[in-house]
Amino acid sequence: MRKSYAIGVDFGSTTARALLLDISEGTELFVATKEYPKGVIASSADPHLARQDPDDYLLCLETVLGEIAKKAKAEGIDLNNIVGIGTATTGSTPIPVDENLAPLSRQERFKDNPNALAWMWKDHTASEEAKAITEYGKQNFPGFLKICGNAYSSEWFFSKIWKCAKEDSEVFEAASTWLEFSDFVPAALAGITTDSVLKRNICGAGFKAMFDASLGGYPRSDFWNGLAPVLSGLADSLPKEVYDVSENVGGLCADWAERTGLPEGIPVAVGLLDAHAGAIGSGISEGAMVKIIGTSTCDILVQSSEERLEVPGISGVVPDSVIPGLTGLEAGQSAVGDVLDWYIRCHHNGDASAHGELTERASKCKAGESGLLALDWHNGNRNVLTDPDLSGLLIGMTLRTESHEIYRALIEATAFGALRIVKQLEANGVTVDRVINCGGIAHKNPLFMQIYADVMNRPMLVAEAKEAVALGCALIGASIGQSEEYFRDLRDKTCQLGAVVYNPNSASVQVYAQLYRIYEELHDGFGVEGGSSDFYGVMKELSVIRKNSKKIALEAEAL
Repeated sequence: MRKSYAIGVDFGSTTARALLLDISEGTELFVATKEYPKGVIASSADPHLARQDPDDYLLCLETVLGEIAKKAKAEGIDLNNIVGIGTATTGSTPIPVDENLAPLSRQERFKDNPNALAWMWKDHTASEEAKAITEYGKQNFPGFLKICGNAYSSEWFFSKIWKCAKEDSEVFEAASTWLEFSDFVPAALAGITTDSVLKRNICGAGFKAMFDASLGGYPRSDFWNGLAPVLSGLADSLPKEVYDVSENVGGLCADWAERTGLPEGIPVAVGLLDAHAGAIGSGISEGAMVKIIGTSTCDILVQSSEERLEVPGISGVVPDSVIPGLTGLEAGQSAVGDVLDWYIRCHHNGDASAHGELTERASKCKAGESGLLALDWHNGNRNVLTDPDLSGLLIGMTLRTESHEIYRALIEATAFGALRIVKQLEANGVTVDRVINCGGIAHKNPLFMQIYADVMNRPMLVAEAKEAVALGCALIGASIGQSEEYFRDLRDKTCQLGAVVYNPNSASVQVYAQLYRIYEELHDGFGVEGGSSDFYGVMKELSVIRKNSKKIALEAEAL
Protein backbone atom coordinates (compact mmCIF):
# COMPACT_ATOMS: atom_id res chain seq x y z
CA MET A 1 0.00 0.00 0.00
CA ARG A 2 1.29 3.47 -0.88
CA LYS A 3 2.33 5.40 2.20
CA SER A 4 1.10 8.96 2.70
CA TYR A 5 2.32 11.70 5.00
CA ALA A 6 1.36 15.15 6.27
CA ILE A 7 3.26 18.00 7.88
CA GLY A 8 2.05 20.11 10.79
CA VAL A 9 3.70 23.37 11.84
CA ASP A 10 3.08 24.93 15.25
CA PHE A 11 4.08 28.55 15.84
CA GLY A 12 4.13 29.10 19.60
CA SER A 13 5.07 32.18 21.59
CA THR A 14 8.83 31.70 21.18
CA THR A 15 9.39 28.66 18.96
CA ALA A 16 8.25 27.06 15.71
CA ARG A 17 7.89 23.26 15.50
CA ALA A 18 7.23 21.05 12.51
CA LEU A 19 6.11 17.41 12.65
CA LEU A 20 5.87 14.72 9.98
CA LEU A 21 2.93 12.34 10.38
CA ASP A 22 2.69 8.89 8.85
CA ILE A 23 -1.00 8.95 7.95
CA SER A 24 -1.17 5.23 7.21
CA GLU A 25 0.06 4.27 10.67
CA GLY A 26 -1.18 7.31 12.57
CA THR A 27 2.29 7.85 14.03
CA GLU A 28 4.65 10.80 14.43
CA LEU A 29 7.96 10.37 12.62
CA PHE A 30 10.10 13.49 13.03
CA VAL A 31 9.98 16.83 14.81
CA ALA A 32 12.09 19.91 14.04
CA THR A 33 12.23 23.08 16.15
CA LYS A 34 13.64 26.59 15.85
CA GLU A 35 13.41 29.54 18.25
CA TYR A 36 12.51 32.98 16.93
CA PRO A 37 15.85 34.84 16.72
CA LYS A 38 14.47 38.08 18.16
CA GLY A 39 12.05 36.42 20.57
CA VAL A 40 9.49 38.71 22.16
CA ILE A 41 10.21 42.40 21.57
CA ALA A 42 9.27 44.28 24.74
CA SER A 43 9.50 47.87 25.95
CA SER A 44 10.89 49.13 29.24
CA ALA A 45 8.56 52.11 28.88
CA ASP A 46 5.40 50.00 28.56
CA PRO A 47 5.17 46.60 30.28
CA HIS A 48 2.01 45.81 28.30
CA LEU A 49 3.82 45.87 24.93
CA ALA A 50 4.76 42.55 23.26
CA ARG A 51 5.72 42.45 19.59
CA GLN A 52 7.52 40.08 17.22
CA ASP A 53 9.26 40.31 13.86
CA PRO A 54 7.13 38.58 11.18
CA ASP A 55 10.30 37.64 9.31
CA ASP A 56 11.34 35.59 12.34
CA TYR A 57 8.28 33.45 11.66
CA LEU A 58 9.29 32.87 8.05
CA LEU A 59 12.93 32.19 8.90
CA CYS A 60 11.86 29.54 11.40
CA LEU A 61 9.31 28.13 8.96
CA GLU A 62 11.99 27.70 6.31
CA THR A 63 14.32 26.04 8.84
CA VAL A 64 11.89 23.52 10.31
CA LEU A 65 10.35 22.52 6.97
CA GLY A 66 13.83 22.13 5.51
CA GLU A 67 14.85 19.88 8.40
CA ILE A 68 11.74 17.74 7.98
CA ALA A 69 12.48 17.35 4.26
CA LYS A 70 16.10 16.34 4.95
CA LYS A 71 15.17 13.84 7.66
CA ALA A 72 12.47 12.31 5.48
CA LYS A 73 14.77 11.91 2.49
CA ALA A 74 17.45 10.37 4.71
CA GLU A 75 14.91 7.73 5.78
CA GLY A 76 13.97 6.97 2.19
CA ILE A 77 10.57 8.66 2.33
CA ASP A 78 9.25 9.86 -1.01
CA LEU A 79 8.46 13.54 -0.48
CA ASN A 80 5.89 13.34 -3.27
CA ASN A 81 3.74 11.30 -0.88
CA ILE A 82 3.24 14.30 1.41
CA VAL A 83 -0.42 15.14 0.88
CA GLY A 84 -0.82 18.33 2.89
CA ILE A 85 0.57 20.95 5.25
CA GLY A 86 -1.37 22.34 8.20
CA THR A 87 -0.30 25.34 10.27
CA ALA A 88 -1.36 27.00 13.51
CA THR A 89 -0.15 30.13 15.24
CA THR A 90 -0.67 32.26 18.30
CA GLY A 91 -3.49 34.75 18.17
CA SER A 92 -4.72 37.27 18.03
CA THR A 93 -1.41 38.37 16.51
CA PRO A 94 -2.31 40.88 13.76
CA ILE A 95 0.35 42.03 11.30
CA PRO A 96 0.15 45.25 9.22
CA VAL A 97 0.98 44.41 5.59
CA ASP A 98 1.28 46.21 2.26
CA GLU A 99 -0.70 45.55 -0.93
CA ASN A 100 1.45 42.46 -1.62
CA LEU A 101 0.80 41.09 1.89
CA ALA A 102 4.41 41.84 2.90
CA PRO A 103 4.96 43.04 6.49
CA LEU A 104 5.45 46.78 6.85
CA SER A 105 8.38 46.06 9.17
CA ARG A 106 10.48 45.29 6.08
CA GLN A 107 10.22 48.87 4.89
CA GLU A 108 13.19 51.10 5.72
CA ARG A 109 11.00 53.81 7.24
CA PHE A 110 9.49 51.34 9.71
CA LYS A 111 12.53 49.18 10.52
CA ASP A 112 12.75 50.44 14.12
CA ASN A 113 9.04 51.01 14.65
CA PRO A 114 7.38 48.44 16.95
CA ASN A 115 3.95 49.33 15.59
CA ALA A 116 4.95 47.88 12.20
CA LEU A 117 5.72 44.51 13.79
CA ALA A 118 3.37 41.64 14.66
CA TRP A 119 1.26 42.62 17.66
CA MET A 120 1.74 39.47 19.73
CA TRP A 121 -1.24 37.81 21.42
CA LYS A 122 -0.11 38.89 24.89
CA ASP A 123 0.27 42.55 23.97
CA HIS A 124 -2.14 44.38 26.30
CA THR A 125 -1.52 47.94 25.17
CA ALA A 126 -5.07 48.27 23.79
CA SER A 127 -7.02 47.84 27.03
CA GLU A 128 -8.82 51.19 26.73
CA GLU A 129 -9.83 50.40 23.15
CA ALA A 130 -11.14 47.00 24.21
CA LYS A 131 -13.25 48.53 26.96
CA ALA A 132 -14.70 51.05 24.53
CA ILE A 133 -15.55 48.33 21.99
CA THR A 134 -17.21 46.29 24.73
CA GLU A 135 -19.38 49.10 26.06
CA TYR A 136 -20.33 50.45 22.64
CA GLY A 137 -21.05 46.99 21.27
CA LYS A 138 -23.24 46.02 24.21
CA GLN A 139 -25.37 49.12 23.78
CA ASN A 140 -25.59 49.25 20.00
CA PHE A 141 -24.65 45.87 18.47
CA PRO A 142 -25.17 43.25 21.20
CA GLY A 143 -25.19 40.40 18.68
CA PHE A 144 -21.51 40.85 17.91
CA LEU A 145 -20.58 41.00 21.59
CA LYS A 146 -22.44 37.76 22.35
CA ILE A 147 -19.99 35.95 20.06
CA CYS A 148 -17.16 36.75 22.46
CA GLY A 149 -18.86 36.32 25.81
CA ASN A 150 -20.07 39.95 26.02
CA ALA A 151 -16.56 41.33 26.45
CA TYR A 152 -13.99 42.25 23.79
CA SER A 153 -10.35 41.78 24.78
CA SER A 154 -7.25 43.93 24.51
CA GLU A 155 -5.54 40.83 23.10
CA TRP A 156 -7.74 40.83 19.99
CA PHE A 157 -7.70 42.03 16.41
CA PHE A 158 -9.70 45.27 16.33
CA SER A 159 -8.48 46.55 19.72
CA LYS A 160 -4.88 46.43 18.55
CA ILE A 161 -5.54 47.95 15.14
CA TRP A 162 -7.51 50.80 16.68
CA LYS A 163 -4.66 51.38 19.15
CA CYS A 164 -2.26 51.63 16.20
CA ALA A 165 -4.57 54.03 14.37
CA LYS A 166 -4.66 56.34 17.40
CA GLU A 167 -0.95 56.19 18.20
CA ASP A 168 0.74 55.81 14.82
CA SER A 169 -1.23 57.08 11.87
CA GLU A 170 1.75 56.57 9.55
CA VAL A 171 1.80 52.80 10.09
CA PHE A 172 -1.99 52.56 10.07
CA GLU A 173 -2.32 54.47 6.79
CA ALA A 174 0.54 52.54 5.18
CA ALA A 175 -1.14 49.20 5.88
CA SER A 176 -3.16 47.88 2.95
CA THR A 177 -4.75 45.46 5.41
CA TRP A 178 -3.94 43.54 8.59
CA LEU A 179 -3.48 39.77 8.60
CA GLU A 180 -3.75 37.43 11.51
CA PHE A 181 -0.51 35.49 11.95
CA SER A 182 -2.63 32.39 11.27
CA ASP A 183 -3.46 33.74 7.79
CA PHE A 184 -0.01 35.23 7.11
CA VAL A 185 1.73 31.83 7.18
CA PRO A 186 -0.55 29.93 4.74
CA ALA A 187 -0.47 32.94 2.41
CA ALA A 188 3.33 32.88 2.40
CA LEU A 189 3.55 29.12 1.77
CA ALA A 190 1.08 29.29 -1.10
CA GLY A 191 2.70 32.39 -2.61
CA ILE A 192 -0.48 34.45 -2.26
CA THR A 193 0.19 38.18 -2.61
CA THR A 194 -3.37 39.46 -3.09
CA ASP A 195 -5.76 39.83 -0.18
CA SER A 196 -8.84 39.22 -2.32
CA VAL A 197 -7.81 35.63 -3.10
CA LEU A 198 -6.61 34.70 0.38
CA LYS A 199 -8.87 32.37 2.37
CA ARG A 200 -8.84 33.77 5.89
CA ASN A 201 -9.65 31.34 8.69
CA ILE A 202 -12.88 31.20 10.69
CA CYS A 203 -11.00 30.38 13.89
CA GLY A 204 -9.13 33.68 14.04
CA ALA A 205 -11.95 35.71 12.51
CA GLY A 206 -14.63 34.31 14.81
CA PHE A 207 -12.81 34.21 18.14
CA LYS A 208 -10.73 37.37 17.73
CA ALA A 209 -12.60 39.63 15.28
CA MET A 210 -16.33 39.01 15.98
CA PHE A 211 -17.01 37.39 12.60
CA ASP A 212 -20.51 35.90 12.52
CA ALA A 213 -22.02 34.75 9.24
CA SER A 214 -25.54 35.22 10.61
CA LEU A 215 -24.76 38.92 11.20
CA GLY A 216 -23.15 39.46 7.81
CA GLY A 217 -19.60 38.52 8.76
CA TYR A 218 -17.24 41.03 10.35
CA PRO A 219 -18.62 44.15 12.05
CA ARG A 220 -18.66 46.68 9.20
CA SER A 221 -18.70 50.46 8.91
CA ASP A 222 -22.19 50.69 10.40
CA PHE A 223 -20.63 49.33 13.61
CA TRP A 224 -17.46 51.42 13.54
CA ASN A 225 -18.84 54.77 12.32
CA GLY A 226 -20.27 55.54 15.74
CA LEU A 227 -17.18 54.44 17.65
CA ALA A 228 -13.99 54.48 15.59
CA PRO A 229 -14.67 55.76 12.05
CA VAL A 230 -10.98 55.31 11.26
CA LEU A 231 -11.60 51.54 11.20
CA SER A 232 -14.56 51.67 8.82
CA GLY A 233 -12.52 51.39 5.63
CA LEU A 234 -10.57 48.41 6.89
CA ALA A 235 -13.71 46.71 8.19
CA ASP A 236 -15.52 47.08 4.86
CA SER A 237 -12.50 45.72 2.98
CA LEU A 238 -12.40 42.48 4.96
CA PRO A 239 -13.76 39.44 3.09
CA LYS A 240 -17.39 38.41 3.23
CA GLU A 241 -16.46 34.76 3.70
CA VAL A 242 -13.99 32.94 5.91
CA TYR A 243 -13.11 29.25 5.84
CA ASP A 244 -12.62 26.22 8.04
CA VAL A 245 -9.54 24.00 8.09
CA SER A 246 -10.89 21.47 5.60
CA GLU A 247 -10.25 24.04 2.85
CA ASN A 248 -7.15 24.34 0.67
CA VAL A 249 -5.52 27.79 0.58
CA GLY A 250 -3.35 26.77 -2.37
CA GLY A 251 -0.35 24.64 -3.29
CA LEU A 252 3.17 25.12 -1.93
CA CYS A 253 4.64 27.76 -4.23
CA ALA A 254 7.87 27.40 -6.22
CA ASP A 255 9.75 29.81 -3.96
CA TRP A 256 8.96 27.89 -0.80
CA ALA A 257 9.55 24.56 -2.51
CA GLU A 258 13.06 25.74 -3.36
CA ARG A 259 13.67 27.14 0.13
CA THR A 260 12.60 23.95 1.92
CA GLY A 261 13.34 21.10 -0.47
CA LEU A 262 9.70 20.02 -0.48
CA PRO A 263 7.83 19.35 -3.74
CA GLU A 264 5.95 22.24 -5.28
CA GLY A 265 2.17 22.00 -5.13
CA ILE A 266 1.64 20.28 -1.76
CA PRO A 267 -1.81 21.48 -0.58
CA VAL A 268 -1.69 24.04 2.25
CA ALA A 269 -4.67 24.09 4.61
CA VAL A 270 -6.50 27.15 5.88
CA GLY A 271 -4.84 28.32 9.09
CA LEU A 272 -5.88 27.82 12.69
CA LEU A 273 -5.04 29.19 16.13
CA ASP A 274 -2.53 27.12 18.07
CA ALA A 275 -4.69 26.18 21.03
CA HIS A 276 -7.44 24.89 18.78
CA ALA A 277 -4.94 22.78 16.84
CA GLY A 278 -3.66 21.44 20.16
CA ALA A 279 -7.19 20.40 21.03
CA ILE A 280 -7.38 18.47 17.76
CA GLY A 281 -4.01 16.82 18.45
CA SER A 282 -5.27 15.83 21.90
CA GLY A 283 -8.27 14.03 20.42
CA ILE A 284 -11.00 16.53 21.25
CA SER A 285 -14.59 15.36 20.93
CA GLU A 286 -17.94 16.38 22.39
CA GLY A 287 -17.98 16.52 26.19
CA ALA A 288 -14.22 16.94 26.52
CA MET A 289 -12.45 20.09 27.60
CA VAL A 290 -8.89 20.23 26.31
CA LYS A 291 -6.58 22.43 28.34
CA ILE A 292 -3.51 23.59 26.43
CA ILE A 293 -1.20 24.55 29.28
CA GLY A 294 1.88 26.64 28.61
CA THR A 295 2.85 30.25 29.23
CA SER A 296 -0.91 30.84 29.31
CA THR A 297 -3.76 28.35 29.12
CA CYS A 298 -6.49 27.93 26.53
CA ASP A 299 -9.53 25.76 27.14
CA ILE A 300 -11.19 24.37 24.01
CA LEU A 301 -14.46 22.46 23.67
CA VAL A 302 -16.64 21.37 20.77
CA GLN A 303 -20.36 20.79 20.78
CA SER A 304 -23.13 20.08 18.32
CA SER A 305 -25.95 22.51 18.85
CA GLU A 306 -29.02 23.48 16.91
CA GLU A 307 -29.05 26.85 18.62
CA ARG A 308 -26.12 29.21 19.14
CA LEU A 309 -24.84 28.91 22.69
CA GLU A 310 -24.31 32.08 24.70
CA VAL A 311 -21.75 31.87 27.50
CA PRO A 312 -20.93 35.25 29.05
CA GLY A 313 -17.37 35.69 30.22
CA ILE A 314 -15.64 33.25 27.88
CA SER A 315 -13.64 34.10 24.77
CA GLY A 316 -16.07 32.88 22.16
CA VAL A 317 -18.55 30.44 20.67
CA VAL A 318 -17.87 29.95 16.95
CA PRO A 319 -19.32 27.33 14.56
CA ASP A 320 -16.81 25.28 12.50
CA SER A 321 -13.88 26.95 14.25
CA VAL A 322 -12.16 23.79 15.50
CA ILE A 323 -13.74 20.77 13.82
CA PRO A 324 -15.95 21.44 10.78
CA GLY A 325 -19.56 20.64 11.61
CA LEU A 326 -19.23 21.37 15.34
CA THR A 327 -19.36 24.59 17.34
CA GLY A 328 -16.10 25.50 19.05
CA LEU A 329 -15.87 27.17 22.45
CA GLU A 330 -12.79 28.91 23.82
CA ALA A 331 -11.84 30.17 27.26
CA GLY A 332 -8.54 30.53 29.07
CA GLN A 333 -6.14 32.23 31.45
CA SER A 334 -3.68 34.97 30.47
CA ALA A 335 -0.79 33.57 32.50
CA VAL A 336 -0.06 30.13 33.94
CA GLY A 337 3.50 29.02 33.19
CA ASP A 338 4.37 32.72 32.95
CA VAL A 339 3.32 33.17 36.60
CA LEU A 340 5.78 30.51 37.73
CA ASP A 341 8.49 31.91 35.45
CA TRP A 342 7.91 35.37 36.95
CA TYR A 343 8.43 33.96 40.43
CA ILE A 344 11.67 32.24 39.44
CA ARG A 345 12.90 35.35 37.65
CA CYS A 346 12.20 37.69 40.55
CA HIS A 347 12.98 35.47 43.52
CA HIS A 348 15.44 32.84 42.29
CA ASN A 349 17.69 34.91 40.00
CA GLY A 350 16.05 33.45 36.91
CA ASP A 351 17.58 30.02 37.59
CA ALA A 352 15.35 27.66 35.58
CA SER A 353 16.56 24.67 37.61
CA ALA A 354 14.74 26.15 40.61
CA HIS A 355 11.45 24.95 39.09
CA GLY A 356 12.44 21.36 39.79
CA GLU A 357 13.65 22.02 43.33
CA LEU A 358 10.57 24.03 44.29
CA THR A 359 8.24 21.47 42.74
CA GLU A 360 9.88 18.66 44.71
CA ARG A 361 9.59 20.53 48.00
CA ALA A 362 6.06 21.74 47.26
CA SER A 363 4.93 18.18 46.51
CA LYS A 364 5.59 17.27 50.15
CA CYS A 365 3.11 19.88 51.40
CA LYS A 366 -0.50 19.12 52.18
CA ALA A 367 -3.33 21.11 50.64
CA GLY A 368 -3.90 24.25 52.71
CA GLU A 369 -0.87 23.63 54.91
CA SER A 370 0.85 26.90 54.03
CA GLY A 371 -2.11 29.14 54.83
CA LEU A 372 -1.52 30.93 51.52
CA LEU A 373 -3.96 31.89 48.79
CA ALA A 374 -3.19 33.73 45.55
CA LEU A 375 -5.01 35.32 42.62
CA ASP A 376 -3.50 34.31 39.28
CA TRP A 377 -3.93 37.68 37.57
CA HIS A 378 -0.28 38.58 36.99
CA ASN A 379 -1.11 39.20 33.31
CA GLY A 380 -4.68 40.31 33.87
CA ASN A 381 -7.73 38.07 33.72
CA ARG A 382 -8.82 36.67 30.36
CA ASN A 383 -11.81 34.69 31.57
CA VAL A 384 -14.27 35.09 33.06
CA LEU A 385 -13.65 38.75 33.88
CA THR A 386 -11.89 39.83 30.65
CA ASP A 387 -9.93 42.56 32.41
CA PRO A 388 -6.23 43.09 31.58
CA ASP A 389 -5.88 45.74 34.30
CA LEU A 390 -6.27 43.27 37.15
CA SER A 391 -3.12 42.09 38.92
CA GLY A 392 -1.85 39.22 41.03
CA LEU A 393 -2.30 38.85 44.77
CA LEU A 394 -0.78 36.69 47.51
CA ILE A 395 -2.34 36.59 50.96
CA GLY A 396 -1.56 34.67 54.15
CA MET A 397 2.21 35.14 54.39
CA THR A 398 3.98 35.04 57.75
CA LEU A 399 7.60 35.15 58.86
CA ARG A 400 7.59 31.35 58.52
CA THR A 401 6.42 31.26 54.89
CA GLU A 402 8.89 29.47 52.64
CA SER A 403 9.64 29.85 48.95
CA HIS A 404 8.25 26.49 47.88
CA GLU A 405 4.97 27.24 49.66
CA ILE A 406 4.54 30.39 47.58
CA TYR A 407 5.37 28.40 44.44
CA ARG A 408 2.66 25.87 45.31
CA ALA A 409 0.16 28.63 46.10
CA LEU A 410 0.72 30.09 42.62
CA ILE A 411 0.01 26.70 41.02
CA GLU A 412 -3.11 26.39 43.16
CA ALA A 413 -4.23 29.86 42.07
CA THR A 414 -4.10 28.86 38.41
CA ALA A 415 -6.11 25.74 39.28
CA PHE A 416 -8.76 27.84 41.05
CA GLY A 417 -8.91 30.08 37.98
CA ALA A 418 -9.40 26.99 35.82
CA LEU A 419 -12.23 25.78 38.05
CA ARG A 420 -13.92 29.17 37.84
CA ILE A 421 -14.04 28.79 34.05
CA VAL A 422 -15.51 25.27 34.26
CA LYS A 423 -18.22 26.50 36.62
CA GLN A 424 -19.05 29.32 34.19
CA LEU A 425 -19.39 26.88 31.31
CA GLU A 426 -21.54 24.41 33.24
CA ALA A 427 -23.79 27.18 34.57
CA ASN A 428 -24.56 28.08 30.96
CA GLY A 429 -25.44 24.62 29.72
CA VAL A 430 -22.06 23.37 28.48
CA THR A 431 -21.18 19.78 29.36
CA VAL A 432 -17.68 19.12 30.70
CA ASP A 433 -17.50 15.40 31.43
CA ARG A 434 -13.73 14.95 31.08
CA VAL A 435 -10.62 17.13 31.03
CA ILE A 436 -7.68 16.37 28.73
CA ASN A 437 -4.45 18.28 29.29
CA CYS A 438 -1.62 18.87 26.87
CA GLY A 439 1.55 20.94 26.74
CA GLY A 440 4.90 20.74 28.47
CA ILE A 441 3.59 21.28 31.99
CA ALA A 442 1.05 18.46 31.64
CA HIS A 443 3.80 16.02 30.68
CA LYS A 444 6.56 17.22 32.99
CA ASN A 445 4.93 18.26 36.25
CA PRO A 446 2.89 15.61 38.13
CA LEU A 447 2.37 17.98 41.08
CA PHE A 448 0.69 20.51 38.81
CA MET A 449 -1.68 17.90 37.41
CA GLN A 450 -2.48 16.45 40.84
CA ILE A 451 -3.34 19.88 42.22
CA TYR A 452 -5.66 20.44 39.24
CA ALA A 453 -7.35 17.08 39.86
CA ASP A 454 -7.84 17.91 43.54
CA VAL A 455 -9.06 21.47 43.00
CA MET A 456 -11.43 20.55 40.16
CA ASN A 457 -12.45 17.27 41.83
CA ARG A 458 -12.27 15.29 38.62
CA PRO A 459 -9.65 13.10 36.93
CA MET A 460 -6.99 14.86 34.87
CA LEU A 461 -6.21 13.03 31.63
CA VAL A 462 -3.07 13.81 29.64
CA ALA A 463 -2.79 13.62 25.86
CA GLU A 464 -0.11 11.20 24.75
CA ALA A 465 1.29 13.57 22.11
CA LYS A 466 4.04 15.79 23.45
CA GLU A 467 3.65 18.05 20.40
CA ALA A 468 -0.14 18.13 20.33
CA VAL A 469 -0.40 21.41 18.40
CA ALA A 470 1.92 20.25 15.61
CA LEU A 471 0.13 16.89 15.53
CA GLY A 472 -3.23 18.64 15.23
CA CYS A 473 -1.83 20.67 12.34
CA ALA A 474 -0.63 17.50 10.64
CA LEU A 475 -4.12 15.99 10.99
CA ILE A 476 -5.49 19.13 9.34
CA GLY A 477 -2.96 18.83 6.52
CA ALA A 478 -3.89 15.18 6.05
CA SER A 479 -7.61 15.97 5.90
CA ILE A 480 -7.71 18.80 3.35
CA GLY A 481 -10.77 18.23 1.18
CA GLN A 482 -11.70 15.03 3.02
CA SER A 483 -14.99 14.14 4.70
CA GLU A 484 -15.80 14.71 8.37
CA GLU A 485 -15.86 10.93 8.80
CA TYR A 486 -12.33 10.63 7.38
CA PHE A 487 -11.11 13.26 9.83
CA ARG A 488 -12.76 11.56 12.83
CA ASP A 489 -11.32 8.16 11.91
CA LEU A 490 -7.82 9.60 11.52
CA ARG A 491 -8.14 11.49 14.81
CA ASP A 492 -9.24 8.37 16.66
CA LYS A 493 -6.36 6.37 15.19
CA THR A 494 -3.72 9.01 15.85
CA CYS A 495 -4.65 10.83 19.06
CA GLN A 496 -4.30 8.72 22.18
CA LEU A 497 -4.40 9.44 25.91
CA GLY A 498 -1.39 8.80 28.12
CA ALA A 499 -1.39 5.92 30.57
CA VAL A 500 -1.16 8.16 33.65
CA VAL A 501 -4.43 9.51 35.07
CA TYR A 502 -4.39 11.94 38.01
CA ASN A 503 -7.32 11.12 40.27
CA PRO A 504 -8.61 13.44 43.02
CA ASN A 505 -7.39 12.89 46.58
CA SER A 506 -10.39 13.07 48.92
CA ALA A 507 -8.60 14.94 51.71
CA SER A 508 -7.17 17.53 49.34
CA VAL A 509 -10.55 17.93 47.64
CA GLN A 510 -12.10 18.78 51.00
CA VAL A 511 -9.50 21.45 51.81
CA TYR A 512 -9.46 22.94 48.33
CA ALA A 513 -13.24 23.33 48.41
CA GLN A 514 -12.78 25.62 51.43
CA LEU A 515 -9.96 27.53 49.76
CA TYR A 516 -11.92 27.90 46.53
CA ARG A 517 -14.79 29.52 48.41
CA ILE A 518 -12.35 32.18 49.66
CA TYR A 519 -10.81 32.44 46.19
CA GLU A 520 -14.27 33.25 44.80
CA GLU A 521 -14.70 35.96 47.45
CA LEU A 522 -11.42 37.56 46.39
CA HIS A 523 -12.21 36.99 42.70
CA ASP A 524 -15.53 38.83 42.91
CA GLY A 525 -14.35 41.41 45.43
CA PHE A 526 -11.38 42.58 43.38
CA GLY A 527 -12.65 41.68 39.91
CA VAL A 528 -16.37 42.47 39.81
CA GLU A 529 -17.61 46.03 40.04
CA GLY A 530 -19.94 46.23 43.02
CA GLY A 531 -18.75 42.84 44.29
CA SER A 532 -18.17 42.10 47.97
CA SER A 533 -15.22 43.88 49.52
CA ASP A 534 -15.64 42.67 53.09
CA PHE A 535 -12.46 40.66 53.49
CA TYR A 536 -12.20 40.95 57.28
CA GLY A 537 -12.40 37.21 57.92
CA VAL A 538 -10.20 35.99 55.05
CA MET A 539 -6.86 35.86 56.90
CA LYS A 540 -8.46 34.19 59.90
CA GLU A 541 -10.14 31.58 57.70
CA LEU A 542 -6.84 30.80 55.99
CA SER A 543 -5.23 30.37 59.40
CA VAL A 544 -7.93 27.90 60.45
CA ILE A 545 -7.54 25.95 57.19
CA ARG A 546 -3.77 25.83 57.73
CA LYS A 547 -4.18 24.46 61.26
CA ASN A 548 -6.73 21.83 60.17
CA SER A 549 -5.06 20.68 56.93
CA LYS A 550 -2.81 18.01 58.43
CA LYS A 551 -5.61 16.68 60.62
CA ILE A 552 -7.85 16.26 57.57
CA ALA A 553 -5.06 14.49 55.67
CA LEU A 554 -4.38 12.10 58.56
CA GLU A 555 -8.08 11.29 58.94
CA ALA A 556 -8.31 10.51 55.22
CA GLU A 557 -5.26 8.25 55.37
CA ALA A 558 -6.78 6.34 58.29
CA LEU A 559 -9.91 5.45 56.32
